[in-house]
Amino acid sequence: MLTLFPGESIVTQSNGGIITLTTHRICKQEKEWGRSYNQDIMLEHITSCEERASSNVLLLVLSFIAFLFAIIAGMNRSNDFTSAFAIGIVLLVVYFLTRKKQITIGSPSTKMHINVVGMSGASITGFIDKVQQTKNNRIVELNKRA
Repeated sequence: MLTLFPGESIVTQSNGGIITLTTHRICKQEKEWGRSYNQDIMLEHITSCEERASSNVLLLVLSFIAFLFAIIAGMNRSNDFTSAFAIGIVLLVVYFLTRKKQITIGSPSTKMHINVVGMSGASITGFIDKVQQTKNNRIVELNKRA
């Protein structure tokens, strides 16, 4: 559980509470069997926000080729139809399972990697905008005190 500083409040939190954006910092807290991970970056130390998506297009191409081979085998009434179709399905499933989406928030001393599989592009952009807006508000607040 995140203990808030005096004057700090939660801006937003991810489903499951792994990522918490507050008025002062962004926090990542993960707990699994035999593993615990906590990472905080103060907002004034954030230097970059990056969205990255990756996939193995070769798997998609090979899946398409297997489906094409299955169609040709089916038209020729060949016994290879079933195996080619199954290979195409397996390659397509592996392609979708290996796709990755990630937000990286950088500071001078560390990078926070946030997996965002399943989030829409608009949600990812909205989260990054919220981090940047909250950072801007924090900088303005700190400059008023100086």
